[in-house]
Amino acid sequence: WECVDHFLKGEPMPGIEFEYMFASQLMPTITIDEINAVAKQLITDKNVIISLMAPQKDGITVPNQEQLLAALKEVKAENIEAYVDKVITKPLVEKIEKPGKVKKENAKNVYGTTEWILSNGVKVVVKQTDFKEDQVVVDAFSAGGVSLASIDELPSASMATQIITNAGVGEFTSTDLEKMLAGKMVNVRPVIAESYEGFSGEASPKDFETLLQLIYLYMTAPRIDEENFNTYMGRMKAFMANASSDPRMAFRDSITVALANHNPRVMPMNLDYLNKVDFNKSINFYKNRFADASDFTFIFTGNVSPVEIKPLVEKYLGALPTVKRKDVAKDNGVRPPKGKVQNYFTKPMQTTKSSVFVGFTGEVEYNVMNDILADYLTSILRTRYLEEIREKEGGTYGVGVRVSLRKFPVNSFVVQIQFDTDPKLRDKLIGIVYSEIEKIKTNGPLADDLNKSKEFMLKEYEQNQRENSYWTNVIRAKYEDGLDFDSKYVEMVKAVDVNAIKEFANKIFGQGNVVEVVMTSEEQK
Repeated sequence: WECVDHFLKGEPMPGIEFEYMFASQLMPTITIDEINAVAKQLITDKNVIISLMAPQKDGITVPNQEQLLAALKEVKAENIEAYVDKVITKPLVEKIEKPGKVKKENAKNVYGTTEWILSNGVKVVVKQTDFKEDQVVVDAFSAGGVSLASIDELPSASMATQIITNAGVGEFTSTDLEKMLAGKMVNVRPVIAESYEGFSGEASPKDFETLLQLIYLYMTAPRIDEENFNTYMGRMKAFMANASSDPRMAFRDSITVALANHNPRVMPMNLDYLNKVDFNKSINFYKNRFADASDFTFIFTGNVSPVEIKPLVEKYLGALPTVKRKDVAKDNGVRPPKGKVQNYFTKPMQTTKSSVFVGFTGEVEYNVMNDILADYLTSILRTRYLEEIREKEGGTYGVGVRVSLRKFPVNSFVVQIQFDTDPKLRDKLIGIVYSEIEKIKTNGPLADDLNKSKEFMLKEYEQNQRENSYWTNVIRAKYEDGLDFDSKYVEMVKAVDVNAIKEFANKIFGQGNVVEVVMTSEEQK
């Protein structure tokens, strides 16, 4: 940007060393009176711009120019007292009644980790790295998630973590928490996903204790604030009421319900969904999912020494509550449809276009090699569609492709292909989507496409070796699914050839389960 500004605006470019020296000398000489004088020059009655944004829909009255100017005049006439900041002197956690202890230790665990089993049953896995001096990544999981919610509870359960984190934690509001964490490098949030609940976040090594304190409070003292809930839901409903007219939402929702075969457990996020969210049900579900720490696994990856953090882990995670239950995620029978399903519809849009989604679903074993083959297929199809649809046909800016595997509720896959195009090209481009797949099924991929994908995957693997988030995911896969995504990865990637991709393509595309969702703008009258 220094070069860009120098070229476009003629801004001097003396270099970072000079700029640092210059700033170091100049900044101490600047007074608060000088800063306030500049503010007074900038804020006057002669350079005011009032900008109003409002949805264009029936029933909304937009204020006119006279009303806006009157509002400005009224506010300027008010005697507004200066904001007085509320100083919080209390610590996040004042006292831990019953800290735990490490009951069992394995200092030579998988991937060079240290594993502890605490006295309350909590499992902790620590991988010390030197990749980044100021980063420790945390990932925690326990089986269950919203799969254990009834249909009646589902909307409330799915919104539980947003409601809790928006309220704050313990006796501290979200605003209080923001002030208390100012200057700290720490971020953690509770998660309730489809098949598990847990935590996700990171911190600097010096703020590691604060990270553990937040986890402790989120599990033992979630903030119960119905007034905050009503305010938050009011904002969400206002946003959703206006967003419902956005055709992109209709397209997204149509894909969601089609892939779930209109199962009642899979509900689009809309105003009707939000109206079903009940405060007490959300709070009760959250408390239930985090009531038992005995089946939680915590993974810490980064610049932390197991020896140094052990007392803190014992103090906070060892004191988490337990009820010694054994939860498993529940298979509620949500499955994609069999055969070919199509949903073609029109929507009023400002831009004439067709939005196209083609999805393939079915069952395939969830293992490391199939995951590697899915990554290959994703890369190869992106290349094919880039060349055939974007470059040759000029039909779209880009085609999104993703081939992903799932273990829950059953071993399965979904291939998602999506793009926007001119309605006149729509059917031709959909034909190309299928024809490129058929070429791979019949002849396998082009050798050049395969080699480029292989080169990219090996390069990415090499880069990932020094990423804390990568090792966190690898460790979790080993503990959660019993799969090793690292040890033989290079060997397995190199072993993939044209026939392996061809065989895999036939395995997944040969099951014949296809979902097409196509939204086209209405013809302009």
